[in-house]
Amino acid sequence: MELDHAVLWVKDAKQSLNFYVDVLGLTPVRAQEFADGKARFPSVRLNEGTIFDIMETSELLPLVQKFYRRRRRYRRDAHLSYSPIVGQISS
Repeated sequence: MELDHAVLWVKDAKQSLNFYVDVLGLTPVRAQEFADGKARFPSVRLNEGTIFDIMETSELLPLVQKFYRRRRRYRRDAHLSYSPIVGQISS
């Protein structure tokens, strides 16, 4: 198994995206869609199977909190998302 994605809660998604792309050299995902207002958040690719979603706390955290309150299990770290590595699943 490998990590599919992680959420990075940030104050400014555009500034954070620039840091991860320009300083750390990560590959942007949905950056243009985010800039055009067509995606709620951008992401960066850490490796072939893992991305970091860059979410603004002021914009998206209230939506996540509302979603989990309905299910009575709210926590900021409410889930982990893993993907099976190809070849490790038997049919």
